[in-house]
Amino acid sequence: MMRSAVTRLARRNFGFAGTPITVASDWDAAATQAIATARTHVDAINGKNRDPLRTLRRLDAVSVVLCSVLDPAALCVAAHDCDDWRAAAAGAAARVEAVMEELNADAALAAAAAACAAATSLPPSARQLADAFHSEFSRDAGVAPARALERQA
Repeated sequence: MMRSAVTRLARRNFGFAGTPITVASDWDAAATQAIATARTHVDAINGKNRDPLRTLRRLDAVSVVLCSVLDPAALCVAAHDCDDWRAAAAGAAARVEAVMEELNADAALAAAAAACAAATSLPPSARQLADAFHSEFSRDAGVAPARALERQA
């Protein structure tokens, strides 16, 4: 019973950026769009503007856009009753995961996350997000964690 409910939900509610995924081949287009959007944000992060809050928002946007394909794709792979849909969702997820792994190991993004974590001007809610991003990049890209003392400068 639960599996059929999840399958019905999956058939109706998959979508990316407001565009519903109505046929299995739409998964590839969703992955392509998510990857392109993420790379646009990465290019902006690596640009000249180093405002910590703006950089933090763009780092979050990269995560959101990639997960907007990964999360529903995982649901589709786990619950959809059609082999074609599961295969298409798995392929899209694999492409997006590869980009996510590449970006997690990117030294420039790790440096941007470290700069956000070291910033003294962030509001408390942004501070938590900055610390979380920096911690994740520290694990994935081998960047030393920022110390609280660095923020007090």
